Amino acid sequence: MLGVILATRHAAPAIAKSGGGLIVNTASIAGLIEMANISIYIAAKHATLGLTKALALELIPQKIRVNAVSPAANDTDMRTRFAGPEDADSRKGLAGLHSIGRVGTSAEVAAAVLFLDSSKAGFIKGTNIAVDGGFTAQ
Repeated sequence: MLGVILATRHAAPAIAKSGGGLIVNTASIAGLIEMANISIYIAAKHATLGLTKALALELIPQKIRVNAVSPAANDTDMRTRFAGPEDADSRKGLAGLHSIGRVGTSAEVAAAVLFLDSSKAGFIKGTNIAVDGGFTAQ
């Protein structure tokens, strides 16, 4: 959470000076759900989504759009650290949490960010895209 605050504090003036632009915060589906035993992480991601909404309003005068993406489990080092060593059963179990039946990829999260940065997304401010393979739709 502190990283989001500090990054915005330093990036926003430069973005405003260039005529405006986009900030995309990385939250998590943990900001959309509840889950035991990771309360600090859950709280930080809920806070990231709240901050995204507040900053979206605050930075409109500087022509800065602020949005967020919330990935579910992705095939990354962080997922491995969170879920532990991977075996066929754990991978199948993790994939089963997502309606789509698999974990996501970094490229899929990047595609959501690129969409938000496209001319087609100029009216989108203060929102979150859940890149979660249907996890939060269940």
